[in-house]
Formats: sequence, C-alpha cells, structure tokens
Amino acid sequence: MVGNIVDDGSANQRNQVLAWGREGGDTANVEGKHNFFSAGFILKDTSLDPTQNHLATGEHPPFANPKQHDYRLLRPQQGITDAGADLANLIIAGADRPPLPLWHYRHPLQAEKRPDKGPLDLGAYEYSGD
Repeated sequence: MVGNIVDDGSANQRNQVLAWGREGGDTANVEGKHNFFSAGFILKDTSLDPTQNHLATGEHPPFANPKQHDYRLLRPQQGITDAGADLANLIIAGADRPPLPLWHYRHPLQAEKRPDKGPLDLGAYEYSGD
C-alpha cells in the first residue's frame, strides 16, 4: 500500500480498523509506505512503519468538495504535500520511462495533466496552488 490518503470523511466515525491479510486465514502483513491516515483509524495486523507513514490526530485532508467528488487539496497539508515516494529513478523492465503519474482524474470521466512540480503528493491529485 503506497501513496494513499485514507480518510473517514466528515462523519467522524472513530475507531475504524484498517487491517489486511488473507480472509479466513492467517494475517499476512503487507508493507505500507508513504500513506496518510486521518484521525480515527486503528491500524491492526499491519506492518506500517510510523516513520514512513503519516498517522494524523484530529485532522482531515482539506479536500475541495468531496460531496461533488472533488478530492483536490485546497491548501498544502503536512503528511500529504510532497510526501510521496520518489519514483524518478525507479526502473521497470521494458518501460521507456519511470512510472510517474501524468494525469489526474476529473469527475465525471475526464482527465487533466498532472502538474510536474517536484516531489509527488500522496493521493490521486497533485496540489498546484490553483
């Protein structure tokens, strides 16, 4: 699990549990890096290193308008802005370029070019200050 924003929304449902593994079997830890978890999450049976993930307390990402499916950030947010994995030097066999995201999703069924401003942000959108 890499580069995600996990938020409980505006309902403030506390004590949500995030765990992963094989259903009905032994829990198999999965590595997670460069993720933002908003307040209210309990991480169970995970191998999430708190030094490699942002575990927020009392804060939610400043999304533009989640009710209208607009998850762009309104302002920079510690733990999200410029907190993504460095993919620039990642080499994938057979690829002609690093696996950098080039596009944002725009609701409904549209796309726009993702800003190239340096370190990646977490989540689906790059904060551009617009």
